[in-house]
Amino acid sequence: MTGAHGELVEPWNHNIAYFSFIEKVASSRPRRSALDVGTGDGMLAARLSAAIPLVVGLDLHREQVDGAARTYPDRTRLRFEAGDFLTTRVSGEPFDFVACSATIHHVDLRAGLTRLRDLTAPGGTLVIVGLANNVTPLDWILSGLSILPVRLARAGRGWHEHGAPKRDPQDSWSEVREAVAEILPGAAFRRRLYWRYSVVWNRPSG
Repeated sequence: MTGAHGELVEPWNHNIAYFSFIEKVASSRPRRSALDVGTGDGMLAARLSAAIPLVVGLDLHREQVDGAARTYPDRTRLRFEAGDFLTTRVSGEPFDFVACSATIHHVDLRAGLTRLRDLTAPGGTLVIVGLANNVTPLDWILSGLSILPVRLARAGRGWHEHGAPKRDPQDSWSEVREAVAEILPGAAFRRRLYWRYSVVWNRPSG
């Protein structure tokens, strides 16, 4: 992607903005395997494969998986599979590191959290970057704080259209927080810019 003056600019959108955060969590300890749930165009999975020996990008939509495989044809550490993460048995599961970016709001929240928990190996780490529905006045005020940063980022970096299907979140911020606390005890939940939240959960080794 090129900027207004012809310089190379890294692709950017609300989801890509958090890829560096996900990579930082992944690099906090050695990982043998990783799963990118809802991989879309495969960009995050490819970035994770630079440091992790086995990375699987899983997506419900075959056209997304085929496109990702064409984009990254020579990555020996990386493979892409098509399937519904709620029901698909992924070869190699559970994984030392599981990432789920902007995907869990496409499914039932509690079912999604439970399946992501089960895909994470004992001693492994799960990272979720998700969206929630504004309900309270405070929700709308906090969401409004993202408007200016988004405008500045788009002006300077442009916009990468990922092409994956889109869906508005149905669960409120409080509902997400409560479900995370129940299903992923001890997880760190944080509300973030760009209408996103993050969850980091380290599954106990036992």
